[in-house]
Amino acid sequence: MTSFWTCLLFAAVVISAGRPFQFVSLNCNSTNLARFGQPSMLECVVHLSKEATNAKIVYVKWKRGDTSLILYTYSKLKQEPGFRFAKADWNERDMNVSLLVDNTKVADEGTFTCIVSTDRGGAQYSANLSVTVQHSRYRSLTVKDIEPPELFCHSSGYPEAEVRWFGKDYEDLTHSSTPAVEKRDNGLFNISSKLTPPPGSRSSRYTCCVYHQGDKQVEAVFEVPGSASKATGGSKLHSGTVSKVVAPLVVIGALIVGLLVLLVFKKRSHHHQQVPELAEEDFASPETAAPE
Repeated sequence: MTSFWTCLLFAAVVISAGRPFQFVSLNCNSTNLARFGQPSMLECVVHLSKEATNAKIVYVKWKRGDTSLILYTYSKLKQEPGFRFAKADWNERDMNVSLLVDNTKVADEGTFTCIVSTDRGGAQYSANLSVTVQHSRYRSLTVKDIEPPELFCHSSGYPEAEVRWFGKDYEDLTHSSTPAVEKRDNGLFNISSKLTPPPGSRSSRYTCCVYHQGDKQVEAVFEVPGSASKATGGSKLHSGTVSKVVAPLVVIGALIVGLLVLLVFKKRSHHHQQVPELAEEDFASPETAAPE
């Protein structure tokens, strides 16, 4: 019986000793999405219970992994370049301890931990920062005289993405492309793809799409000059053959008509030349005419 009360008393002391730490808690966003090259904020606010409304902050530390980014200890503040409190006029009575990242980089992606201590207790919280980059697009087109055109699609961004190609009727032509991926020093990815339309392709419109985890980021549309003519090359060839046959016939027909016109003209001229010529005696005067 004595041991029971002893254990109960020990539990009460432990609970009482731990209670000051329950006066303080941190309300933070566990997931934060940031854009590359833009400022980003990890929101974190100290929440005080009724018993600790007059509490004062004596210690704040923001870190990523084992790297300290902000350290506040009894009125002394140390901040690493590119990281600071979100509120420029922050002080020990301000419960908003949010972290501001001035220029978000790919290397900033990861887990951040905030540790706060007050004169009435302390708390800590871990939040995750994810960095995204809208993929930019760049396209170029090279058309050769005889061979199929080569289409090039380039993009830069983060995370790594996939390039897909589609024809005019949305047929997937990705299997006919050649992709390439390069990771840059700043963590961004350069992705490119070359498409050579397969033989017999009747499309004059091609679309390059950049996808990340199934979501389309950007697209570029190519209008290929002359593809429609190439697609209907058979009818063009037939028309050319007919033209080659008809043209000489037209010339021959024109020559025949010209000869006929020339013959008619000569015939008329000959008819006029055959009018009988009057003899000199036909013009004799009545006096000299022979008597009847």
